[in-house]
Amino acid sequence: MQWKSILVGLVVHRLTFSCLLWLAFGLGPSWGFNFPLNLHLNKLQLFNEDDGTSSSDNSWSQRIHGHGDAQSRTSCAKLGEENSPKKSSYLSLFEGDRDEYDRRYSSFPDTLKLKMKGMAKDMFFFGYDNYMKYAFPEDELNPIDCQGRGPDVLNPSNININDVLGNYSLTLIDTLDTLLVLGNVSEFHRAVKLVIDTVSFDKDSTVQVFEANIRILGSLISAHILLTDPKHPFGDVGLDDYDNELLHLAHDLAVRLLPAFENTSTGIPHPRVNLKSGVSPDSINETCTSGAGSLLVEFGILSRLIGDSTFEWVARRAVRALWNLRSNETGLLGNVVNIQTGQWVGMQSGLGAGMDSFYEYLLKSYILFGEKEDYLMFQASYERCVCVDTRCSNGCVLNGDVEEAICMHAFYYAIWKRFGALPERYNWQLQAPDVLFYPLRPELVESTYLLYQATKNPFYLHVGMDILESLEKNAKVRYKSGL
Repeated sequence: MQWKSILVGLVVHRLTFSCLLWLAFGLGPSWGFNFPLNLHLNKLQLFNEDDGTSSSDNSWSQRIHGHGDAQSRTSCAKLGEENSPKKSSYLSLFEGDRDEYDRRYSSFPDTLKLKMKGMAKDMFFFGYDNYMKYAFPEDELNPIDCQGRGPDVLNPSNININDVLGNYSLTLIDTLDTLLVLGNVSEFHRAVKLVIDTVSFDKDSTVQVFEANIRILGSLISAHILLTDPKHPFGDVGLDDYDNELLHLAHDLAVRLLPAFENTSTGIPHPRVNLKSGVSPDSINETCTSGAGSLLVEFGILSRLIGDSTFEWVARRAVRALWNLRSNETGLLGNVVNIQTGQWVGMQSGLGAGMDSFYEYLLKSYILFGEKEDYLMFQASYERCVCVDTRCSNGCVLNGDVEEAICMHAFYYAIWKRFGALPERYNWQLQAPDVLFYPLRPELVESTYLLYQATKNPFYLHVGMDILESLEKNAKVRYKSGL
């Protein structure tokens, strides 16, 4: 079975540094894996090996429904139509006699690719090595204090920390597959053995279901598949004495997350769960759309790996429940919902934090599992949402709408060039940031990678290099520790 989209479905989704590696120098393993799972993978015919470009004529909506997606065009396409007497392609930005563009961006030499490859690997191992030296077995390294840290047990209300950190060596688990992607097989094996020997989820830790799913469950499943895949996409990296321990850990964690789906009138899960005792009696009944609706990829793969449909069933029930709550007038979802009443608490709609991955998972779940229902929900949302977020650029490319993605990516890269990073929130009207910090979000990196794969234009390798150098300059703590 050809798994040419699995990086889109799971690994690309998770591996920020791997995306940096791939996009920055156009090297690395093939587009996908071959996994021994009974999944109906829908091959993405977007990346044309012949000419390196694709147009919206190849969109999935046309292949599924037999029509184009002209009506689903949003901001960029409309902008282009309004400003031009005749429709032109944004791909033409890369064509024509443009001396300055050609001089700067028309090529990316192999020597530069190798340099960027080394730089990306050095950045990763600078952080990883210092985590192992100064923080393991804590969840993460505080780069300022150069100390490890886990949950804030003295302040349970500190959800910025406690939602993510569960006293289960988060960073080690989260970097397993990255070690292999970067080619360090021996350290990958050592890290796998450390996880098997030291990690337990029998902890009195209250964590966010969403965070535990994407960071821990997804990492364990990825590493297990890489160890057991008979097609060896990264070479023969199996361990002779490996007995599916990572899969058993993933199953154990997922079982501990299941209480979040109990005692909810709508089927939408509680946002947090204690890994020992389940959902607290005083747990809040409000959750964001992303948190409740972005479990289907990991839960679905786990169900197929262990032959138990429970996990995919509860995740899919939550997605359907959220979808059924969309507005009858606009077709849009809110961003915060009461899981007992089904009433929207947050009435904002869009593609930013709190909603973004709900749409992302609809498309990636369709790629992985072939359930047309997932794609129909995605396409209906895509037609109603205005592209105003870097996450939209990802969805545009994966949906075959490359021109839209090129336009949106250009907007956000211009902001990056201005500040050397993306502000957490940018006010288009004021042309200034509303929230000034940048928490190393990977969406622009992923969009750049996908656009390079879709167009094969060296411009996006230059963008990747610029991002890499900006992170090295602006985000690195120079004293001992790491990013």
